[in-house]
Amino acid sequence: MRTYHWVAIVAAGALVTASAAAVFGSQESADPAKDVRVSATKNNSSLIRESQARPPAAAPSGPQRVETIKYDSWVVVCADGGTSKKSCTAKLQAVNQEQGQILLDWEIGMNKEGHYVTAFHVPPVFSYKKDNQVITGPLMIQNGVELKFGNSPARRINYVWCGPKQCFAEALIDEAFIKEALANSKATVTVHTAGGGPIPIELPIKGIDKAISSTRK
Repeated sequence: MRTYHWVAIVAAGALVTASAAAVFGSQESADPAKDVRVSATKNNSSLIRESQARPPAAAPSGPQRVETIKYDSWVVVCADGGTSKKSCTAKLQAVNQEQGQILLDWEIGMNKEGHYVTAFHVPPVFSYKKDNQVITGPLMIQNGVELKFGNSPARRINYVWCGPKQCFAEALIDEAFIKEALANSKATVTVHTAGGGPIPIELPIKGIDKAISSTRK
């Protein structure tokens, strides 16, 4: 399996909440023309959905202060409305610099229910360059996203929502996740595509210790 090294570019982002609806069933790959909800596993209730599918949020009752802090590969965005508890989200964006293509967004933060989660936002049709050829294929939804810190075992993070522009995978974060993240400087995120097979993307994650500390406050 060939590993692809990409340039990691950080950007501001936010986690949003939702409940999953229809079961995805036996469909093998993402169809960008369809809006597909995927049922979550028993221990991973659906927490993430595409922000564009949500109704517009109500305007805050008072002025909101937004603070952005960069920690090496990560950007942490904190919003404080004054009357509510400050909420912070860490984000790392992977970009293929040759093609100017966003490969995926990786987020870490608390959701509104107080669950600590990690989420991946991936285009439903994944394109990458291999041996001077650009290969394009739809995501294999049932395979989820695989996240691996260093030599630790890979974690499978299931997709819970797919739309015409993005597919979303999410999982709860436990202490083992945090321990492995803090012990490594690189992570490998693998997406699976129809026809193109597994695509491992190696990302520098320096600064994740500070990012995690900021989002857990």
